[in-house]
Amino acid sequence: MNIKKATAAIAALLLIGVQTYTINAVSDNSMLVNSSVSGKMGDIDGDGEITSNDALNILQSVTGISDLNDEQKKIADIDSDGEITSADALYILQAVVGLREMPDTGKLPSDGDKLTIVSWNTEFADMVKNYYCEDRGWTDDGNGNFTKDGVTLNVVSFSKSSAESLDDYYRYFISGNDIDIYCMSNEWICRFLNDNYSVPLSDMGISESEFVNQYQYTKDIGTDETGVLRAVAPQCSVGGFAYRTDLAQEYLGVKSPEQMQEKVKDWNTFLETAEEVYNASGDRKTALTTTFSGMWQA
Repeated sequence: MNIKKATAAIAALLLIGVQTYTINAVSDNSMLVNSSVSGKMGDIDGDGEITSNDALNILQSVTGISDLNDEQKKIADIDSDGEITSADALYILQAVVGLREMPDTGKLPSDGDKLTIVSWNTEFADMVKNYYCEDRGWTDDGNGNFTKDGVTLNVVSFSKSSAESLDDYYRYFISGNDIDIYCMSNEWICRFLNDNYSVPLSDMGISESEFVNQYQYTKDIGTDETGVLRAVAPQCSVGGFAYRTDLAQEYLGVKSPEQMQEKVKDWNTFLETAEEVYNASGDRKTALTTTFSGMWQA
């Protein structure tokens, strides 16, 4: 088997998004999978480097041509979704050509004198400027760097709306520039929580027990699909619901705020109540509504 040609063919298929793979079978004594594993994430063949050959090993396992041993399986789930699939091979190929970084499975650094925070707008930098510089003695150089006692807080701001800055985040992640903390919008937070762009808060010594008194929805939005807390909300936006008590009683039979609360306790119930109001009003001109974007973000 010509390894270089096979590897190049598979790489080309993956990079253009083709879902069908053609891999020639190899004999047992020419298996690409090396039983010696370095322990480095993605180094399936154990040669100490991450190459397209490691991606090929994963694809051979996925298609049933070869099997990975237990140690290799631990470092083959690159995207940490609990399964070894062609997506893990694609992850390696993208890393090989410089489109993304391989996940770091080592311990998080606990030293250094600079903390870099990335945000889509200037809100975080403004908060530091207004509350840390004026009240706590930090110095602002005007370029997003805040210093005190030899420590630098570097705030990178894209100065865009959350939707417009999404591509800027992806470009920043693969640029190799320093980043320790990044601010996410609730519109696209799940893209990063579930795609191995963050570490569990527990890896930084932050326990979930520290958020026991926090509103549950602010914890839920920072929890990935496997139940791991990876982000924490810096605020909670409380709100109120105003309604006309006379119309609520006329169309819904509601006589107290507690009864009205039951009518709007979740979005499914809210929609049912809105339909009930609409149908109960004879001219069908009375409606129970909220903003469309508010429902979309809920």
